[in-house]
Amino acid sequence: EGMNLKSEDMITTGVDGVAELLADEDKVIVAQPNTCFAIKSKGNQDKGKLQIELQYGATVVDIANKLPDGSEFEVTTPNASMSVRGTTFSVRYDAPDNVTIVITNDGVVEVTAGDQSVMVNAGEMAIVEDDTITVEKTFAYTNKTMFEVTVLEENRGSDLQVYELVD
Repeated sequence: EGMNLKSEDMITTGVDGVAELLADEDKVIVAQPNTCFAIKSKGNQDKGKLQIELQYGATVVDIANKLPDGSEFEVTTPNASMSVRGTTFSVRYDAPDNVTIVITNDGVVEVTAGDQSVMVNAGEMAIVEDDTITVEKTFAYTNKTMFEVTVLEENRGSDLQVYELVD
């Protein structure tokens, strides 16, 4: 708690681990169990770029305020990139299958893979397999502190995941 990170630092959580990061006082990044990502930043809060390079696992991102002009926030996986201005969304990357899943809770997320780019609106999810993006409606729902992904996990054949955004 209270630890300062710098660009290029790696965040890794274990089986029972969760890490919550606060960036620029209005961006919350939550690393779920069994997650690894690098943080890259340049510039400053008013005009800069913050990038999360997700190697494996899942993360939930909550950007409370619209980014100022000239600022960027991006989450990348080995097969996709997600760009946002102000929203809440989650990204899960399954390294063995090379599949990225993006669920937009609030706002819009631009998902790019290869030469394809799509906008994923609130209530939708994008599944990226190789360079192909499929967008589907999701029955995921949220309240102020809970983001529960039911359809996604049923479709993928794994257990229900619950992501909590801590206020």
